[in-house]
Amino acid sequence: EGHGVIAFLSHWTAWPFVLAGLVAVGFLVLAALGIAHDTGDGIDLDGDGDADVDVDAHFWTWFGVGKAPLSVLVMAGLSSFAVTGLLVLAVADDLWAPLRLPAFPVALLVGLGTAGLSMRATAGILARVLPASDSDARQPGEHTGRVATTISRVTGETGQARIEGGVDRPAAYVIVATSEPGV
Repeated sequence: EGHGVIAFLSHWTAWPFVLAGLVAVGFLVLAALGIAHDTGDGIDLDGDGDADVDVDAHFWTWFGVGKAPLSVLVMAGLSSFAVTGLLVLAVADDLWAPLRLPAFPVALLVGLGTAGLSMRATAGILARVLPASDSDARQPGEHTGRVATTISRVTGETGQARIEGGVDRPAAYVIVATSEPGV
């Protein structure tokens, strides 16, 4: 088997890192084309909206979810996973080719670690330059009773909604007012 770049990248140990890099490039292309944020049909592919997840918010906020657009965090995490994983494999391959196989789990762990750290760092940097909003990640129940202005991306109508419920009760969104006549 050859020792070129193609041979290196086509070995099965490099596949997770190559795939992660390709997905990151795909996200970058979608973001550059403007598709990753708004398709115009009211669909937000960026994922920075409200996700109803029954997991402790501290886990996700550590990675910066809620402080920066999710697509940016995914790009940062996938890119760093790909680069550091391939670097670990390349160093092992250069030292002694048979080290590549035992270096694979090390490359996975180092890649996952740097992915988490890069997501956290990216969110920290973006949180300083992006305006704060009520879409920031919060603990369950912190939005209860608050009134928010809503805008339909499909119709362009505005309205207000209040979140009812709490930590022990499921959230319910109650429409308080709408710009639609007669409602």
